Amino acid sequence: MHTHPKRLASLLLASLMSTCLLAGCGNDQRTDDGHANDQALRRQEERARQVADAWHASAAAAAWKQGYYPMADLVQKPASGWHSKADEHAYETKNFTLRGHLPNTAATRGKVDCGSGKTLTRPLIGANQAYQSFALNRSDGPRLTVTGATLGTTTIATSRGKATVPAWLFTLESYDVPLKRVAVTP
Repeated sequence: MHTHPKRLASLLLASLMSTCLLAGCGNDQRTDDGHANDQALRRQEERARQVADAWHASAAAAAWKQGYYPMADLVQKPASGWHSKADEHAYETKNFTLRGHLPNTAATRGKVDCGSGKTLTRPLIGANQAYQSFALNRSDGPRLTVTGATLGTTTIATSRGKATVPAWLFTLESYDVPLKRVAVTP
């Protein structure tokens, strides 16, 4: 089964929303004397149990548990921080200039290490595709200059907890610490 993370997220969101809508979240069904209507509360609890049970038994939940789904930004700023407000603004507006060549990788798959000996293999994106994902050049303002990239690793929060994943380490002009972009796809 090939399931996309957006589809899984929408299924999860739909089930949570249906729990609230069908259970009457926020609907304080009270009698004239101000006490909660026990029957309405029991219906809400029962519906919440039904939705939770349906999720746990679903193919989407199984795919979610077995897959790799990033829960954080795929681009990580240099750990040393930005040198100036102009650099921070360039990053926020996705203004970059490429001076140099990005490597063409022969590797087509990368290992996601979820810890405890659990690993997954996922497709790698190339350095150029990774660069284009964050270098949108949306304004005439300041720019950050990328001078190259190497394939390395980073740690990211995922649906399975923290994982060490392949990442493109982009060298930025006048920075000692790279900008990282996760290189594996969910």
